[in-house]
Amino acid sequence: MSYLLGIDSPQQLGISPFRGDIFDSWVISELLKLSTEDKEVIENYGKELGLFGLVAESFRGKLGATMIILFIMIMVFAVILVYSAINFFSVEEIIPKLNWMAIALTALIVVGLMRLMYWMQLIHLSSIREVKRLELQVSLLAKKLN
Repeated sequence: MSYLLGIDSPQQLGISPFRGDIFDSWVISELLKLSTEDKEVIENYGKELGLFGLVAESFRGKLGATMIILFIMIMVFAVILVYSAINFFSVEEIIPKLNWMAIALTALIVVGLMRLMYWMQLIHLSSIREVKRLELQVSLLAKKLN
């Protein structure tokens, strides 16, 4: 392709307006040379997951059941928080109002701590995916050099 465009040296390629297209063609040709196992790994780890993808991935693996239970507990305590906050504002007497406030604050703290734990797990999963993507790139580069 470079020959057809009249590009004879790396310096010409660096200033060519077609360098992005040439790079894309090179990447596609390298992907076509990969084995089916390599293609599967690239398919799994080659793309960046969004927030919802990470949440869905957190329910798989060794800690999948724990993350499902944690997610359900977060939802339960969030409902308790909303219910106690509604009752706090609807009660007129001071003692029941303080009781509902204590329940609401406790639920708020529990939800906050559980969400913190859950977000830490999502960050962990994201870091693992990034490391695997880097390992994949290094292994593909090593195969190419050998």
